[in-house]
Amino acid sequence: MARSVHNGLKLVDHLQFGTPVFCAFEGMTRSKSKGHPAAKLLLTQGCDVSLNFCPSYMA
Repeated sequence: MARSVHNGLKLVDHLQFGTPVFCAFEGMTRSKSKGHPAAKLLLTQGCDVSLNFCPSYMA
């Protein structure tokens, strides 16, 4: 997932089931996420992220 979205964002945590994707990136907030090119993904809840974004699943 981080490789697809990061574009200058630093991944600091893994995705939590009930939190939005943006929570996994350093300094990212809901308002910053809304203006990001990947806003749709960043605002998605962790439980709704496609398994295609999980490297361990794709291996």
